[in-house]
Amino acid sequence: MKHAIIVGINAYDHDALRDLTYAKSDAQTFREKLISRPGIDFLAENVRLLVNDGESSKIPSRANILVALEEVCGAAQKDDLGMSKK
Repeated sequence: MKHAIIVGINAYDHDALRDLTYAKSDAQTFREKLISRPGIDFLAENVRLLVNDGESSKIPSRANILVALEEVCGAAQKDDLGMSKK
């Protein structure tokens, strides 16, 4: 089984960090490639996408990232493959 956590943040709440234009769309595209490209074989339910809009449970907060990591680690079996991209 393969697992991935993908984080895309366009807008930051910190003045020292400038906002990005394509992080969210890049993260979404990366997710789609993982689940749709033949030979890569990621199941959609095993690819977590955290972006800074939409449902509060899917924003890339520290708490949500830790929950996603706990879910992946809890579900992982011997010989599983895990990925994260930020």
